[in-house]
Amino acid sequence: MQIEVSRHSGYLLGRTTGPLDDSTRDAFRDQLHPLVANSGTRLILDLTGSQRVNSQGVGSLVALVAHAKTHDSPVILCNL
Repeated sequence: MQIEVSRHSGYLLGRTTGPLDDSTRDAFRDQLHPLVANSGTRLILDLTGSQRVNSQGVGSLVALVAHAKTHDSPVILCNL
């Protein structure tokens, strides 16, 4: 899995490519959790390029949203 993050006016846009599963959990967390740790960061995560998301992948998404919420950083998931 790869994650491309670009900055836009008022938000970050992350685009995933490849499966989101147990083999990608650590890379997913290492790349995205620090971004939402900055209070008020808005992240839109486009999952169009991840055609396979298993239960571990869903767990990674839930963990990301929960982590972001503790820092008042909204996360929007799209194309899941």
